[in-house]
Amino acid sequence: MTAAVVLRESKPAPGLRRLRRWRDMGGVAALISRSFPRGVDRGGRRMLAEMSALGRAGILGWLVAPLVVPSTAYSEGFVWEEAGSIIGNASLTEVEGCPGRFVLANVAVDPDYRRRGIGRALVESSMDLARKRGATLLLLQVEPDNRPAVHLYEAQGFQTLTKRTLWAFHPLPTASAPGWALETRPRLPTEWNEHWALAQRLHPEGLVWPHPLHPSIFRGAGGLGPFGVGGTAHWVWPAEGTPRGWVTARRTGERGGWRLVLLLEPEAHGRAERPLLRRALAELERRARRVVVELPAGVADSELTGQGFVAERTLAWMARDWRAAPHP
Repeated sequence: MTAAVVLRESKPAPGLRRLRRWRDMGGVAALISRSFPRGVDRGGRRMLAEMSALGRAGILGWLVAPLVVPSTAYSEGFVWEEAGSIIGNASLTEVEGCPGRFVLANVAVDPDYRRRGIGRALVESSMDLARKRGATLLLLQVEPDNRPAVHLYEAQGFQTLTKRTLWAFHPLPTASAPGWALETRPRLPTEWNEHWALAQRLHPEGLVWPHPLHPSIFRGAGGLGPFGVGGTAHWVWPAEGTPRGWVTARRTGERGGWRLVLLLEPEAHGRAERPLLRRALAELERRARRVVVELPAGVADSELTGQGFVAERTLAWMARDWRAAPHP
C-alpha cells in the first residue's frame, strides 16, 4: 500500500509512539481504509479485513496474527495518536531471507490531520529504526502521481527505481486461439542462463516485490506437467532459432493464482508479446483463476489489453540505499 501525505515542516512529535501490534492493529486498519480514497487492491482489502477482525480480538488476535496475515501487517513501526485515536501510521518490515533489506509500508495520515508534519515524523522515525536494525536498503511503493508523498520521500533520499503496472486476467472456459504452438516452444533446460542474464540486464531492481532478483525464478523445467503438476514453466519466442522473448509462469500464494514474468530483447518488442502471452494463457487455461503480469509502465499496453488483461494499478518503486554510505 502507498502513502497519502502532504507535508510542510518537521516539528516535535508529542503524538508519535512505537506501534503496539496487538493493541493497534484494528486502529491501523481503519486508518488505512479512510486514508486512501482510491481504495486498495484485493490483497490489501483481504489484509485489512483480517487486521480489523484480529484487532477486535485483542491479545488473542496478536497471538494468531503471524499465522493469518502478511508480515507487512504484523510488523514494527510507528503510529501517531490524537485523543486516543490513531491518525498516522508507518510500518517497517525486514524482507524474509534478505538481511539488511527492509520495506516501509502503510504510510498513512488521516485526511483531517495532514500538512502538520506528521507524515514526515513517521517516515524519519521509521528510517532511524531501520538503520538501528541493520538496514542497508529501504524500499517502498507509492502512486507516481501522488506528488506530495513522492516529494517527501525524495527529500529523505529515496530514489525511483522503476514504475510498474500490474495487469490481471481472469481466464474464461473458452477454446484457445489456434497458432500459439507454432510460434513458441518450451524453454530448454540449457537455456536458463541466457534467460537469467537477460533479467539481470533489464531489471536489476528485481521482478517480484520486494525481493531482489534471484536465479531461482529462471531455473526448472520448460513446460507444465499434466493435471496441474508443476509450479513454474518457461516458454520462448520464436520457436525456431535463438530465443528473443521469454515468458515464465509461476504459482502465487492465492488459490488458482499465477504470475507471468515477460522478458524481451529490445528488437522483439511488438512481435513477441502476443504469441508468448497466448501460449502462457492457453497452458494455464484449466489451471488458473487469475493471472497477473507486472511490466514497466507504458510497456506492451495494447498487446495486454488485446489479450484481455486489465490494468489494476501503477506504482513507483523507490529505495533509500545506504550500502555506499557509512553507518551513522
